[in-house]
Amino acid sequence: MISNCNEITKNKIVLAKENGRTFKINNKSKFAINKVKVDNCYIKSNKIEKCDYLFEIIKNENIIQIFYVELKGKELKKGMEQLESTMRYCKTIHKNIKKQCHIVLSRVPKFGAKSQQEKVIFERKNRIKLFIKSTQQELII
Repeated sequence: MISNCNEITKNKIVLAKENGRTFKINNKSKFAINKVKVDNCYIKSNKIEKCDYLFEIIKNENIIQIFYVELKGKELKKGMEQLESTMRYCKTIHKNIKKQCHIVLSRVPKFGAKSQQEKVIFERKNRIKLFIKSTQQELII
């Protein structure tokens, strides 16, 4: 578990907000959630691409799932690169744990063939599901 730049909570609602974009976890299961500020806190280096937040979902003192979250303007491809870089950085501490990636954009660009292809390539390459939403993403756990 990451123990710096973090906040552990069992609150019913856990949020990450930035520039009008929101990632929300509705914690109906009352799990412990470790919310980690990644960009310029957990990963301080300007040489490493990184996502904004990650959330470690904890049950019985074990991490059972990770959500990597990028709150982005409209640059989908850049958001994907930031998520990939953060996953590489956290590879050893998050080994063998179920993961999801989430990008919350200020507006979703037209999701044409090229964007769909990039999403599929990302998912195959990383063996992880990528969710793309506009303005707000809400998960129920």
